[in-house]
Amino acid sequence: MSTITKTTTNAAETQALAYELVNRIGPAPIIALYGDLGAGKTCFVQGLASALGIKAAVCSPTFTIVNEYIEEGSPRKRLIHADLYRLSGPEELETIGWDDYIRSGDAMAVEWPDRAEGEFPPNLITIDIRIGDTPDERIFNISLPDDQDAPKQDHCISHSTITEEVLQKIVADPNTKVLQGGRNLTVRANVKLEDGTEVEAAIKRFPPRSPLRRIIELGKQTTAAKSFRAAEHLFCKVGNVTPEPLALIDNGPAHEGWFVSKFEQGITTFGQELIKLYNSMGPSSRLMELLQLVAEKCAAMHDSGFMHRDLGNQNIMLSKRGVGNVVMFIDLNRSRSYNQPLTNKQRARDISRINLPSDLLRVFIAMYWRGSEPPVDFLKWENRYRRSYARHCMTRDIRHPIRRLKKKPSPDGVYPSYNDIWIWDTKSEQAIPVLKSKDRRKYQSSSRVFMSLWGIIKRAKKIKQNEKFIRSILYSQPVLNFANRLFISISGDPHRFAREQQLLSELGCTGVHIRLYFHEGLGILKEKCGIVQTLSSAGYKVAITLVQNREAVLNPEKWSEFGAQALKECEKHIYWVQVGQAINRSKWGCWNYKEAARLFEPIAEWKKAYPNVKFIGPSLIDYEWDYLVGLLECLPKQVHFNAACQQLYVDRRGAPENKQGKAAAIDKLVKIRAITNTSKQFGEQLIVSEFNWPLLGTREWSPVGSPYVVPGVRTNDPSVTERDAAIFALRYVFLGLASGATASMVYWSLAAHGFGLVDPGADEEHNQQQWRKRPAFVAFSVFFTLLKDAHFIRQIQADDSNKVWVLEFKDSNEKHIVVGWTSDALADRPMPKLDFEIKTVVDTFGKTIDVPGKLLTDPVYYIGK
Repeated sequence: MSTITKTTTNAAETQALAYELVNRIGPAPIIALYGDLGAGKTCFVQGLASALGIKAAVCSPTFTIVNEYIEEGSPRKRLIHADLYRLSGPEELETIGWDDYIRSGDAMAVEWPDRAEGEFPPNLITIDIRIGDTPDERIFNISLPDDQDAPKQDHCISHSTITEEVLQKIVADPNTKVLQGGRNLTVRANVKLEDGTEVEAAIKRFPPRSPLRRIIELGKQTTAAKSFRAAEHLFCKVGNVTPEPLALIDNGPAHEGWFVSKFEQGITTFGQELIKLYNSMGPSSRLMELLQLVAEKCAAMHDSGFMHRDLGNQNIMLSKRGVGNVVMFIDLNRSRSYNQPLTNKQRARDISRINLPSDLLRVFIAMYWRGSEPPVDFLKWENRYRRSYARHCMTRDIRHPIRRLKKKPSPDGVYPSYNDIWIWDTKSEQAIPVLKSKDRRKYQSSSRVFMSLWGIIKRAKKIKQNEKFIRSILYSQPVLNFANRLFISISGDPHRFAREQQLLSELGCTGVHIRLYFHEGLGILKEKCGIVQTLSSAGYKVAITLVQNREAVLNPEKWSEFGAQALKECEKHIYWVQVGQAINRSKWGCWNYKEAARLFEPIAEWKKAYPNVKFIGPSLIDYEWDYLVGLLECLPKQVHFNAACQQLYVDRRGAPENKQGKAAAIDKLVKIRAITNTSKQFGEQLIVSEFNWPLLGTREWSPVGSPYVVPGVRTNDPSVTERDAAIFALRYVFLGLASGATASMVYWSLAAHGFGLVDPGADEEHNQQQWRKRPAFVAFSVFFTLLKDAHFIRQIQADDSNKVWVLEFKDSNEKHIVVGWTSDALADRPMPKLDFEIKTVVDTFGKTIDVPGKLLTDPVYYIGK
């Protein structure tokens, strides 16, 4: 054990001491705190929390025994604060989960540690706090363990057994493994330490500096010395974030220098891992874990006062140790060390060298700042340095023409173009954007504007006429088998299917929808097609969607083969097939009209091979009617859709009756249908092929929260409560189907943590028997029970200005069912008098209630005798 004594004169210095300790020994110490009442133990723990990036108020756990502090959304920043005073001894530790805390890998501070005598790990740090000569003075006696695996507290010592003669022999040996040739030769070999042990080392030889360079760098450290001192700083103050430095041989700038460090097995670079994830299309969760790991280590490095000054992806290494990766920084000869944390400007210079697409960079910076709002001056300098470095890279070949001729491939490999990166997020079940909107525009074609304008000019009169006609017939046509027109989307995952099938039966729906993803491959496709056949045999109407990725767009032949295989397996079992998904969103792989139209070209051949299959499209998402008009000008002439479809989410911030601009739900449906009806390539019907409301509190699992939500309270969150989602979804179905504006609708999804009718939980290893039915599941089960065999007859009352809707149905027994609601919660809207006698009144969730005195915002069923 080594002991350090420190004296503080106020609370701020006490907290700063904790910060210094974390920088010295790493972010997960286990500390036993001794001291009298009022000695400052809690004050020290407050400093510990601040050093870990935890912003919650820290108080003594005298009565709770244990307090856990966590920076929301960042589980690697947890602090366990325990006060064992109320325990009688070690035998009671089990009651508070002691072993789990010790093994958690989190920082831990324990007051009254004598109650846990013998139950601490060997790497325990003990701190004895005594009150000094003045009321505010505190004396800290800190005992640190002599643990070879822990970060060293003193300067690393060059091993005298590693001499230049030994290194020269190793380099001259033809059997020595060369890691990097050229001037800065780097080899891998075993070296013997003073205690006789042998370790595998990386040996780097630095050539003599030229006479001119020696004059320019007069009085400065040699490159070898700078590399060694930088490695010392990182290894001693931050922890194992660089290979352990073993020896420095510094003969001055006119002679060769040597730097020896431990060799790390199984290392890759940050860049190589990114390229691997880009090429394998994720998953997003793995990408987020990688960014989090590297961002936190970069922050720890900067907090220690170390500026790398060449922090490219290739200089951030990942070494596999145990169950996870360890981040290490290499190529340190340009670095600088300081006695205090880096300024925001210095941090920005380092971070600006990291190569990430702009939206992933946004996420990385949020992780770097541990969920806090990045300082304005940091963002300003980061942007400035990034633009400057981009210019530097662009002119590199001009500045160094000889190097250009000798240019070798990057050791990381080749990064795909940003517009070709396609990442799948299993949590939110969608592709994620990797670029911010302003950067996405760089890859988008000007045809997005010109074709839209041309289409609007060409079709404006016809669109207006169609809109007028469609509005004149809204709610005027009977709608048969009303509830059967609502489809419920399921995952089609074979491991979940048995549970999903049980829930479908309980729900009472007759229409089911499954997405077949190109990126999952033909093996998964075959399994899902088997599920389609099973559902069809069980009496369900089954619809499918063929979902593309970037590879499918770039390789039309494979896309055509994928669709043909799906149709071959499912031809006799599908009600309709949607071709493509959200083609007006670049994150799904299409960057222009030409690429989007390419997805539909195989339909003509598919129709010839499978004439009984109904195809729908063009699968746009949200209310971008101008894009739709432009797309009609670019569709292959031989393609014909049996019906149009739109993934229309209306207004995720509220009710479907709400207007965005001048358009509410019905206005949007009418507009879309009016546009597609101007083309002979579409049937008359419109299908809403996807809708839901994202749910509050589901964070990265929500479609509007993925792939990463900054910890803390969200502002301008478009998500809604589970109950509101149920009410809004049900009202949207009544509006869309009863009006006749849409022929069918698809709710996404039966079971999903961020948006499903059922919550399967956020844990990927969740127990399927414990899936929780949300209010929307109950509301839809009532809907299917009452209206499955019912037909919409007429609209009794609808007053958009008063926001009142009353719709009449008849079931197969000629029994009247009226559904009424108002979207104005504050209004006193009476229910109109009905021409039949009411037997029962049922609320949205199936509860029998008295006849309400007025219309409610929840749809209410008035059932006749």
